[in-house]
Amino acid sequence: MFKIEQKRRITLSQPVDTNNLTNLISVRATQLEAFSQCPFAYKYLQWEDSIRMKEKLYVGEIYHNFLQTYLLGRDTQYLLSSLLPVEIKDQLKQLPELLKKEGLEPGDVDMVEVTYAVIVPYEVEDEINWKVYNIDVYLKWTLDALKFLKGGGVQILDFKTASSLSSRKGDKVDYKRQKTIYPYLFRMRNDMEIISFDYIVFQKSNTVKVLTQSSKPDKEEVRQWTLNTLDEYVKAVVTDNFAEVKQNPMCVYCKFKRRKECPLYSEEIEI
Repeated sequence: MFKIEQKRRITLSQPVDTNNLTNLISVRATQLEAFSQCPFAYKYLQWEDSIRMKEKLYVGEIYHNFLQTYLLGRDTQYLLSSLLPVEIKDQLKQLPELLKKEGLEPGDVDMVEVTYAVIVPYEVEDEINWKVYNIDVYLKWTLDALKFLKGGGVQILDFKTASSLSSRKGDKVDYKRQKTIYPYLFRMRNDMEIISFDYIVFQKSNTVKVLTQSSKPDKEEVRQWTLNTLDEYVKAVVTDNFAEVKQNPMCVYCKFKRRKECPLYSEEIEI
């Protein structure tokens, strides 16, 4: 059974795009995080470059499946398919030893690929056309793995296989939004507290790092940030307007910037 938030009402300053209007909007927590950083780049990454993203996600899924199978204490040999590229297969064969060096043993987690969802009902008012639309937003998120702690609470393990980011930032990787959105969403469905996040960062240099970060954000502040961001996301979707550009730390990794197609970077500047 889904948890349901209180109904929210938003007013639009521009008309609804009836061609894309739907009474149900589905969005993942990670998508909401990307949207909050820059709506303009979000649209490009999610829609306009979908083929490249699907290829990238496929490779990431291979590593995720292997990590989850290993941490559940199950046999991983069947995942080493002869159809896999040699480079990927060789990296997977090294993973168990690398994980053990970081203190991660088979059977260390209780559940993997745990998906939760919250429904947020919206009343969207189109002031220009004097119409009101009722839309349900299906906000979902998937935990890569979790462990129930003896002293109470849970430990979340999140796999980061996008080495282009992790290898550049190293031990300074800090997924602030994920640390705030996930506790809010988790508590919406459970009474247990998230004690900490362990980020298992896999890098192409054949190294694995475990970055542990405690998770005790202000509950109401987290809830308000999530819902306020969701308000802006709904507005962008129903009007098909993702034109807002936000300068943020992720700009240095954005293809839009490198191709000089971002309005903020017609000339190269440093962040």
